[in-house]
Amino acid sequence: LGKIPFNPSTNINFDLPASHDMNGSVQLTVYDISGRKIKALCDDLMSPGSYQFNWDGTNLYGEAVSSGVYFYTLKTSDFIKSMKMTLLK
Repeated sequence: LGKIPFNPSTNINFDLPASHDMNGSVQLTVYDISGRKIKALCDDLMSPGSYQFNWDGTNLYGEAVSSGVYFYTLKTSDFIKSMKMTLLK
């Protein structure tokens, strides 16, 4: 999980290892610098494997967000990781 500046969209890739609970809960969420939720990219039950989700720089309502620093958080039942990304327009 790591990101460089992007425009107009970016792919977020991650792997769920074999030790991940079969069909365990996975959440992938984008937040702004103030910690406000911008968009949920995934909130589902998922099996171990490789996944890719696209964030197109829009919020929960489909509106384009402004340039700036954003964070995405990947959360499972036994793992949480946040990474910074920069949207440039």
